[in-house]
Amino acid sequence: MILRGDIGDSFEKYILVKYINDVSVDIELIVSGDLAGNIDIIDSSFTLLPGEEKKAYFSVEAKEEGRKEGKIDV
Repeated sequence: MILRGDIGDSFEKYILVKYINDVSVDIELIVSGDLAGNIDIIDSSFTLLPGEEKKAYFSVEAKEEGRKEGKIDV
């Protein structure tokens, strides 16, 4: 995902997590990279039942100029 903004801008986005297996699973989202301090994961852990999906929301704040990269591992 590419976000463009000015210092002080904030973006709320989500990752759609779909689970298609036959048993429930615990999901955890972890941030890494340059933007680790700028990303706040709202839905950081949850359980999905078979066939279930969930929008895992997070917000990103532009704190300084420049190109930054980050990862959200599921």
